[in-house]
Amino acid sequence: MNEVINKDYEPVQVFDYAQYQKDMEAKIVRNPRTNTPIDYITDEKLAQLEKEGITDFRPYIPVPKDIKAHLLFAVNIWLKLSKTYPNDEYLKSLDNEANHHIVLSYDWYKKFGIDKPVI
Repeated sequence: MNEVINKDYEPVQVFDYAQYQKDMEAKIVRNPRTNTPIDYITDEKLAQLEKEGITDFRPYIPVPKDIKAHLLFAVNIWLKLSKTYPNDEYLKSLDNEANHHIVLSYDWYKKFGIDKPVI
């Protein structure tokens, strides 16, 4: 990890988190919601998956591939940097619900000299 922090870098939005949430909400097929992956799976498909012995339904969450890749990358980098720099004020500022969307949908990691790999 790069120890040089570019404090002047202003993070740029990679994707619109609010729109992403709306899009995901629109894909829910279960009422009432369970707040689990099965919210995105019809009863018929769920019965078929269970019949096939499939119990891990996470692959059926319809997150677009590029967004999923960025989410995983950003969270992993945030966790690593938070351990490496536990007293960093910027990282601390991201560690709250109000700034959750920044961790997930901005390129804030460039402040630490880290570029997201091309997927």
